[in-house]
Amino acid sequence: MKLKYIIGRSGAGKTHHIISEINERINASAENNLILIVPEQFTLQAERDLIKKMEKEGIIQVEVLSFSRLAHKVFNEVGGLSKTHINDIGKQMILRKLLNELGDDLTIYKKAYRQEGFITKLNDVIIEMKQHGIEVIDLLELNKEKNETSETSPCLNEEKNVLNKTSPCFNENSIISMKMKDITLIFQAFNNYLEKRYIDTEDYINLLVEKIKESSFLQGSEIWIDSFHKMTPQTMKIIEELTKTAKEITVSFTMETGEDERSSDLFQTVKNTFNNTRKMAKRQNISEEILNLDNKNAKTTKSEVIRHIEQELYAHPYKKFIDRSEDVKIFEAVNTYQEVENVAAEIINLVREREYRWRDVAVITADSKGYNPLIKRAFEEYQIPYFMDEKRKIIEHPIIELILSAIDIASKNLRYDDVFRYLKTGLSNVEKDEHEKLENYVLRYGIRGDRWQKDNFGFELTSEEKENSFNIEIDEIRQRVVRPLTKFRNKTKAKMQVSKITSELLKLLTDLQIEKKLIKWIDELKDSKRYDYANENTQIWNTVSAILEQMVEILGDNIVTLKEYGEILKAGFIASEIGVIPATIDQVLVGSIERSRSHDLKALFVVGVNDGILPSINDSGGILEEHERLRLRREGINLGLDSSSRIYEEKLAIYLALAKPNERLFLSYALADAEGKALRQSLIIDKIKKIFSGIEVGSNANNVIKTTNNITIPSSTFKYLIEKLRKTIDEDTNYFDETWKSVFSWYANNSSWVSKLEMVIEGLFHDNQPNSINSEKTKKLYGEQIKTSVSRLERFSNCPFSHYIAYGLRPSERKKYEFTHMDAGNLFHRAIDDFGKLVGEKELVWNELEPDEIESISDEVLEVIEQDFAKGILSSTYRYKYQFELIRRVCKKAIEVLSTHLKKGDFVPLGFEISFGEGKEYPPIVAKLASGEKVYIEGKIDRVDYMQDKNDEDLYIKIIDYKSGSKNIDFNEVFHGLQMQLLMYINAIMIGIKSEGANALPAGVFYFKIDNPLISTSEKDKEKIEKEINKTLKMKGLAVNDVKILRGIDRDMGANSEVISAGIKKDNTVSARSSVLGEKDFAYAIEYVNHKAKKICESMLSGEMVVYPTKNKNITACTYCEFSSVCQFDTLIESNRYKNIGKKSKEVIIEDIKKELGVNADD
Repeated sequence: MKLKYIIGRSGAGKTHHIISEINERINASAENNLILIVPEQFTLQAERDLIKKMEKEGIIQVEVLSFSRLAHKVFNEVGGLSKTHINDIGKQMILRKLLNELGDDLTIYKKAYRQEGFITKLNDVIIEMKQHGIEVIDLLELNKEKNETSETSPCLNEEKNVLNKTSPCFNENSIISMKMKDITLIFQAFNNYLEKRYIDTEDYINLLVEKIKESSFLQGSEIWIDSFHKMTPQTMKIIEELTKTAKEITVSFTMETGEDERSSDLFQTVKNTFNNTRKMAKRQNISEEILNLDNKNAKTTKSEVIRHIEQELYAHPYKKFIDRSEDVKIFEAVNTYQEVENVAAEIINLVREREYRWRDVAVITADSKGYNPLIKRAFEEYQIPYFMDEKRKIIEHPIIELILSAIDIASKNLRYDDVFRYLKTGLSNVEKDEHEKLENYVLRYGIRGDRWQKDNFGFELTSEEKENSFNIEIDEIRQRVVRPLTKFRNKTKAKMQVSKITSELLKLLTDLQIEKKLIKWIDELKDSKRYDYANENTQIWNTVSAILEQMVEILGDNIVTLKEYGEILKAGFIASEIGVIPATIDQVLVGSIERSRSHDLKALFVVGVNDGILPSINDSGGILEEHERLRLRREGINLGLDSSSRIYEEKLAIYLALAKPNERLFLSYALADAEGKALRQSLIIDKIKKIFSGIEVGSNANNVIKTTNNITIPSSTFKYLIEKLRKTIDEDTNYFDETWKSVFSWYANNSSWVSKLEMVIEGLFHDNQPNSINSEKTKKLYGEQIKTSVSRLERFSNCPFSHYIAYGLRPSERKKYEFTHMDAGNLFHRAIDDFGKLVGEKELVWNELEPDEIESISDEVLEVIEQDFAKGILSSTYRYKYQFELIRRVCKKAIEVLSTHLKKGDFVPLGFEISFGEGKEYPPIVAKLASGEKVYIEGKIDRVDYMQDKNDEDLYIKIIDYKSGSKNIDFNEVFHGLQMQLLMYINAIMIGIKSEGANALPAGVFYFKIDNPLISTSEKDKEKIEKEINKTLKMKGLAVNDVKILRGIDRDMGANSEVISAGIKKDNTVSARSSVLGEKDFAYAIEYVNHKAKKICESMLSGEMVVYPTKNKNITACTYCEFSSVCQFDTLIESNRYKNIGKKSKEVIIEDIKKELGVNADD
């Protein structure tokens, strides 16, 4: 037996030498078996390399295996595998089942074990322990020693630099102690579960060690082991056993040779493996042969630049590259997507200008999760054929979502989220438009739980409603949704065997014809030439079936609830991945630095060369922290990789990647990620810049496209043309050289693109302002006879475009069964209005009510509201019940305060929710326009009070509007038509009263805030506290400056009224701080809002819809506008400006009003 080592740096020809040796043995008609062992992910590429370099049509004379495939082959030959083999998917399902049982016995992981991803991390630790020969007994012994610790003993024995066995670092309550107790408990339970019937991959490999000597296939064989840079103790045991049966074993090691040791630490991981192998050979008394392959003398096709990078990247000290070269490039991008776009443009340039094939190029990254979606998007846009070398998680596949959501529906009583997760997979028996209709209905009426199983969702419909076509359609869709799910739910209600639940799940999938639907999807994907996705979907059904079969095999007799079954199955789905085979040979390889193995390449692109990505932040990310691993190592529990080992491994991976291409290397990094977060360039970029001192860094950071690389294919080049046009217009600088002028001319003269170019040019001069519509269209939008509300006119004043969308196009939001802030406001209004009406019905007088009467009537009103408000929503959940109790208190407080206000004055309610308009209690306000058209302004007033003058028949009118938030009269908003409501309301009532023969005069208009406020006070007297609270609830607004009116509102009014914001001084004059207007000015204000309403109506009917939102201090019309995404208002566009309301005093506004009305200033 001879053990031969082939040693050399990357590119020295180790693999080539191995293939040559194999070829020699085949040509010499060797009778013994020839075996090439490589890492699992490299087997396919190794077979291709053999076929290509040996120039043979097939390689039946040599076996290409991984260690796991070797085990499979040996067991097929010698037998002895009495247990069922389970993979990582089966292991993680078992672990989930065991954790569900052990949950209460765990300490530190008692809550963590339910977190997604924990099972995977736990499985990784178990794999590490098995690969490094750690047994349960070792952990039990460790825990025993930890329980015998002394708290007085230091953590570290300085003399021996080891952790003391009596260290408090391992005391009963330390985190690592609790972790190890939990891990030991789980590890022991896992091994016990597997012991009699099952064997996992790690034990499978251990069993291989025992069976190697029985294999005739391996007797006298020649074995080559290539591309392994580290080997676990478990792998070393296999090699040791192979040396006892094989004729010769050759192992390659990528490491430094000769006297040049400038990169010695780079190969530390490989050297450790090499040294361990030699120790094993010495132990077994095996003859050794070392073949050193010197890179300098190696026959290579690599360019001088790539060879220099391979030698100097991690060399200390390094040698500079003297000459300038285009074979290595660095690119700095504004963001990650533009970085990937540059890669796409460079690849097309290589194919077009240098006649590369797609297969000559590869793109790799250390951040596949961040970059792969961007690469897919860019390469598809640039029409670059590519193969994404990645394992695809199946957990997000629609069929997995369907299965898991169906289980959740059945186990969690048809929750909304679960049902529509299920329907949105596209695999149920309901079409997309049907489930969208159904979702709107369910959200609107709050359907959940068992109501899904009742006809018409349990609603008692009238005969007419039952015959309504929409109701019939919705109920038919409901039946199709629940029929298979109810069948599945009824069959799996009780605890039962895993095998029986699986059987029912398969019946559900059969009822839904899932396999047939998948076949249809696959055909559609093939038709659209999405072969990789077709490949993925081809595997998914078999993968799901295999997972279910394995679940039944390992857990079939276990009795579980459906919820527990779902948790176990989900663990299996999370662990499962699908590998996709390349659809064609000629395509760009996209892979990761860690796992991808490629054929010979001419050009390599490395993206994401940023600090923290390449190299990465050194974090294990497992359930054991770095310092915990080091402590365990000192205790004799060696779990393999620590931080220094990971650093060495990553260094080696980076080195191997950058040394891979034969001709050209492209490195790129971004200044910001997809979310705009700043990124820094990697130290690798700094090192390359130092080695190649003359290198120029390409960049698009200044947004100026300097090269013709962006001229690729029409679809991708077009956006760069747009960018140049935009910059030319914005900066008034010509960015068009002769090449780009030709590009522009090509699009302008191409029939397929000319219309798009014209549209772009039009868009570049877009001012984001819609054209006005003519009167004919206006009438179609708003109707022949225009009826409007004051709030609608105010909306037009706020922004004409917002009004056009709301009242012209009238889009409707999806209605949901929920209690919103607006609903709360409506409820407050209704409670107070209903209270006032009920007082009238009982023939009582509000301002004469006693506190107990107020309490009783309030309860009566609120009880009715609770039952019938929005179809009983207030009693539908505990949350809403609690919310209603808070609302109840607020309503009672509001009614109490309003009662107090009435008792303090001489005004009495005229009515509640009084409407004015055609056919209403009072006539509409009619705005006669210059065109002769009439607009009828209608509305509903929360409350109207009146006071009759004792000396004549005049009625003084007071308007009250209830608000759930703070609001006051803002004269600037009144002037600009944003706050006309109360003044128009009082005008409407006065007009109505006058039409009945009585004389009505204004007393005031007020807002009352419905609230039950908390106050800060040191006062302990209850009456005084109530008085303080009531002060905060005084009405805000505007009264007529007349002592008689003010005392009518608050007969005991002093310097500060408790009812309104006004006061009367001792000399019986109104205080200056009062919110009042003189009688004439009040009349002018009323006249002005009617005048303003008329002007607004004329603008509205003229078809005006300009995007012109108002701005009052820091609040704009856009702040709460639901249509801001439609108008796309942007202050960077010259024509998009705010209408600033300004901040003028009340007195200045009154003068402006007089001017607008043509009234003399002295009047």
